[in-house]
Amino acid sequence: SRVNRRALIQELAKIRGVNYLKGKKWTTNGHPLKMAEIKSDLAEMKRMGINQIKYYGMNFHDDNILSVAKEQKLNVTFSFWLPGYNDLISKTKQLHTLSNKIIDQVASLKENDEVVMWNIGNTPLSDFSKHYHQPDAYSLRNDYLKWLSDLVARIKAVDPHRPVTVDLNVDKFTDMNIDILSDKIPQIDAYGLIYGKNSKSYVKTLAVPIFYSHINVDNYVDNSSITPGVFISNWQDETTSDYVFLDGMKDQYGLTKPAYHLFENKVLGRSLPDDFP
Repeated sequence: SRVNRRALIQELAKIRGVNYLKGKKWTTNGHPLKMAEIKSDLAEMKRMGINQIKYYGMNFHDDNILSVAKEQKLNVTFSFWLPGYNDLISKTKQLHTLSNKIIDQVASLKENDEVVMWNIGNTPLSDFSKHYHQPDAYSLRNDYLKWLSDLVARIKAVDPHRPVTVDLNVDKFTDMNIDILSDKIPQIDAYGLIYGKNSKSYVKTLAVPIFYSHINVDNYVDNSSITPGVFISNWQDETTSDYVFLDGMKDQYGLTKPAYHLFENKVLGRSLPDDFP
């Protein structure tokens, strides 16, 4: 059965979520994610009004994170991270393998009630327009769209009941990319918007179901046109050998940052601390 669009829009509007990126690079961050820490994090999220996490799966921690989310009655958007646009172009064989892995994961998790939505992250459509001239950009984009269309159709065949969503950057290409995807892959149920530092001037009402897949607390609080239906950028800062995330609501030691209190204030109406900066 096809996902009901009106019901989906209502459900998307209720999301007060956060990206839970801990453990995504567990082999390089020097920080093995233990069950007790997952339990502590998700219980704290629940207390501060979060009702859903977005989690990039297909790694070592999947079972633990999903079981704790179920225990805490937190919904999960289960996301699949695509390789960067250069890899998408050069590694066709690996893409086929990735599709099969994603389908296996969907099949194994479709009975998990806590998983409410599938999400495809790191979509490279804007990259093709930025880094390639026509006709190369057109050709590469079409190859990618064929692969993505096949993937979405296969997910739907395995699990017709959950929405399949695709992330897009909020930039000057957003309208064009949504038009292309809606035309070429009508089975996409909704779009997750990635709100970056230059996104403000491109925020507008769109004629398709949307939610914010990645937005920092300041932008969420400051922009009145952004209603609920958000996943805050990250739960906690993280440093690894090859990257640094500083967009969390808590620092890497677990201490709350101003964003944490702003979120609580917006969602629960809790007073800001006396020493709030």
